[in-house]
Amino acid sequence: MGIRRVFLVSLLLAMAFGLVKSLEFTERDLSSDESLWDLYERWRSHHTVSRDLTEKRKRFNVFKANVLYIHKVNQIDRPYKLKLNKFADMTSHEFRNYFSSKIRHYRMLRGSRAVTGIHARKG
Repeated sequence: MGIRRVFLVSLLLAMAFGLVKSLEFTERDLSSDESLWDLYERWRSHHTVSRDLTEKRKRFNVFKANVLYIHKVNQIDRPYKLKLNKFADMTSHEFRNYFSSKIRHYRMLRGSRAVTGIHARKG
């Protein structure tokens, strides 16, 4: 699965479980870097996200890419619409690490279930 598809699926799952409050944006918010920065500040305020200046600059670039992706997907005729939520400044990798389990897969914990072919007979 591509990274964008994983991100999209992750966002959809988060929305399905009611973990998110969204923030609306318009075409005007996307018209320039300044308006995107204003949207980012509005988003940070809405979700009470605090960052130092260096982290804000880094996160803004991720946020900007996510906003543009959300806008692009929403232009397509689909039965759902994506929105800005509290995860909007996270990369898909960060999102997966934040919400996924440290246990890779439960089958790894159960051990081998191979059949040996030798059965004990009662006799």
